[in-house]
Amino acid sequence: MTRILLIEDDPHIADVVAFLMEEDGHRVDRATDGRLGWELFQKNRYALVILDLGLPGMHGWEVLENIRDLQPGQALILLTAQGEEPDRVKGLTLGADDYIAKPFSNAELKARVRNLLRRVPPRPEVRVHGPIRLRPESGEVTVNGGELLLPPHEFRLLDRLMSHLGQVFTREQLLERMYGEEVDITDRAVDQAVKRLRKKIQKRAPEFDGIETVYGQGYRLRSL
Repeated sequence: MTRILLIEDDPHIADVVAFLMEEDGHRVDRATDGRLGWELFQKNRYALVILDLGLPGMHGWEVLENIRDLQPGQALILLTAQGEEPDRVKGLTLGADDYIAKPFSNAELKARVRNLLRRVPPRPEVRVHGPIRLRPESGEVTVNGGELLLPPHEFRLLDRLMSHLGQVFTREQLLERMYGEEVDITDRAVDQAVKRLRKKIQKRAPEFDGIETVYGQGYRLRSL
């Protein structure tokens, strides 16, 4: 199921757009202001963003620029009442893939979404948490833009924590993720791996202390 982020503060328009997208088989996450939309985008992976401009919290232009800085290849449609030519030119210049002015045709909106999703290749998944970016497919990790070289078991540990923000994992669960089921090693190896991982991350991001020890339970990566 294709996942779409809809950032729109008008509840009626949001209901219509969400219905049209769900009718085509997509899953829609909705945000009613720019700041919430930006937070959702950082936490999740979306095939498409549909973005209004006149948003409370954070203006749509700022949201668009943030998205382009974080994910240059993200498919994005501006859906806005600001339909004058200078606004359309600005939106396309800043990196929007398409620009649809309100009021819009339901059939045209669906057709443009289908067309964009057909021609934009799926972007590689990227997990982002504060200064950390992790790419599961390539095994790449960066902290504040600098590459962080991790052995495979530490990469798998970090990936598990980043893919389930706020969830507490026991040492046994993390050990299985790090080394597999058929391994004869004490779960204290998890403590050592967490200690090394914290040290490596904080070397590049001294302010980061997101890997929490939950007494008597295990570890989690705290949501920002």
